Amino acid sequence: MAAMTTKTAFLTDVEGNWEYFCRYVGLSDALSFTDGTNGLGAHTAMDLDLADGYNFVFGGDAGDKGNGTLRFVETMVRLKHKYPGRVTLLLGNRDVNKMRFTSELADDEIDNLDAIPGPYWVAEAKRVTPAAFVRKVALKALGLPPDTDEDVDLTPFNTKANRVRWMLKETMGSDGDFERRAEELAIMGDKPVSDVTENEVVASFLNSVALGGCIRNYLELGQLAHIVDNTLFVHGGVIGNFGSVRVPDKKSTDNLGYVPGRSSRFTDLHAWVSALNSWASTQVRSWITAPNWKEGSVPSLDRRDRGGDDFIDYVVPGCEPSVILARHLDKSGMPQPVPEAVAQQLLRSGIERVLVGHTPHGNCPTLIKTPVAGTTRGLLVVMADTSYSDMKAEDNRGFAVSDVTVLDRDSTKVQGVIETQEKISYTLSLENLFAPQGDQLIGTLLPDDEEPRFVKARMVQDEAEYLLCHVKGYTTKYYRSSAGDVREILDIKVAPVRQASSSDSFTATTAILLEDRDASDNRRALLSAMFERLDQNTDGAVDLLELRSGVEQCPSFGKLVRLNSNTPAAEQEMAELFAGIDTDNSGQITQEEFVAFFDGQPIKPSVTLQEAAECLAEAADEKKAWLTMPRAAALAVGLFSAAGAITVASPALPLFGLCASIGFLVAHNPKASELRPSSQ
Repeated sequence: MAAMTTKTAFLTDVEGNWEYFCRYVGLSDALSFTDGTNGLGAHTAMDLDLADGYNFVFGGDAGDKGNGTLRFVETMVRLKHKYPGRVTLLLGNRDVNKMRFTSELADDEIDNLDAIPGPYWVAEAKRVTPAAFVRKVALKALGLPPDTDEDVDLTPFNTKANRVRWMLKETMGSDGDFERRAEELAIMGDKPVSDVTENEVVASFLNSVALGGCIRNYLELGQLAHIVDNTLFVHGGVIGNFGSVRVPDKKSTDNLGYVPGRSSRFTDLHAWVSALNSWASTQVRSWITAPNWKEGSVPSLDRRDRGGDDFIDYVVPGCEPSVILARHLDKSGMPQPVPEAVAQQLLRSGIERVLVGHTPHGNCPTLIKTPVAGTTRGLLVVMADTSYSDMKAEDNRGFAVSDVTVLDRDSTKVQGVIETQEKISYTLSLENLFAPQGDQLIGTLLPDDEEPRFVKARMVQDEAEYLLCHVKGYTTKYYRSSAGDVREILDIKVAPVRQASSSDSFTATTAILLEDRDASDNRRALLSAMFERLDQNTDGAVDLLELRSGVEQCPSFGKLVRLNSNTPAAEQEMAELFAGIDTDNSGQITQEEFVAFFDGQPIKPSVTLQEAAECLAEAADEKKAWLTMPRAAALAVGLFSAAGAITVASPALPLFGLCASIGFLVAHNPKASELRPSSQ
């Protein structure tokens, strides 16, 4: 298990779409192309740089549906070699199933056309054998009707090229990838696609899984699961309707602790992940050692005498409990919370977040929240496969691209662009996961007998607007809604803030919180502006003298940090405060240190909500008359509760420096009035 000392960027299911990957890199704070370009139009794999302070996890399914599979897979392999301890490559079904090429494209398999069965995991009524596929190809080429009974010599059409096409279409869910591979070879060879022969395309598929091939290298470097602190990364998820195509009565609805070949499940999920990755590695080595069927093997649905067969079973429909083919959706396609028993098991092992791909679900990531008894944090599942963002687009993605980053133990940030080219951005906190406000509304399921919806994202252009989604089968509908409308659907009554004293002026309610501005972003913006005000000589750093001067100029700030610059004791407290913020002991506070300290840590046990509101209100003057006592209280409650510091009924708050920053800005920053609410 890796410790979370850095942020972790997560990308999944690129599926050979090089242009999509390049757009992701352009959006990402973690990755950049080493040569400084945007990567578009590259004729070869590219080198990447991983920013300091970041890990990177790719969630699997590297290729299959675009003309960039070879370039993308090789790019991932290079990245892993460059940053072996900071980059993790997960295995998806579209990666593992390529192990079949070495055995199923052997010469004797091609010659034995009539004996080769269809895929055993497909229902018999829908199963297509290689012979049936080749016949369709022959009839079309000869101009004969598809339902003719006429005998046709299939020999000229029984080629490795058509066997690859059969594998891609009828067994791998990637129809058309033969032609897309030809396009990529043309790009890489800087020649017209018409100059690429079928034999070259076949050779590229075989070479990719041979010694030194990019997909074989990826398989050797890949793993099935990865844990970073309190976050589990897998390709598909942890729940689903699992069975076994080999043993039909072996059923399960979750995969936690399950490793193929073991009679019992692991209860320690860290031990499980280690054992699961070890099993996968053993399977890949088995395939490398015995890549073909045994000599004399008779083709049948039950043939199991090639290396890696168990791994191939692990990634097909009807498989035993698999982290690759899990599915966090109900039968209609709506998000499905994790069963409480499964969630409890995850939490007992310290897992509070699960990041997955595999299941495409609309134009941006889907977040699924599961309440767990005994905690306000619950369990968060992030489904990040957006490969069906725009079904009207040629590549089914269009302009949509999203970046998911695990910021720390508590926060997950999602930013991106949906198919309409509108931007989304939000940061969801595990603390108070179900709070009905701000970014915490993301992932909320809205009940409705006819058309239940869920809150999918927050729009950037209008931060008070949320993107809602309803899915039924293959139909996805989107809606826009305000936070108030969402709460109305949930029938949430926003109660008045409890008074901290008998003061009649303290009557603000949470109904006048900052509905039009994300509180967490507001908090950081205020803190950054406050730092700039403290930095009197504009050198990008604040020394002890500047901090002291700021406290003297702004009594409300001094009051909130419990400092009084007129006493010797306060001078000592000031030095201690400065030392606490100056984490690198440089003698100067950077803006990053300042924001991080006040944004996330209490510096004194608590101040009352009344005190916080009074400190805000005292900063108001005739130019900022909008900051009345009730509104000051609302700002205090809104920002503190958004930070997870209090509930709306709590009379006392741990100090995060939020109210101090507002008071300081209102008193000293001429632009502070721009931060006021748009109403009230």
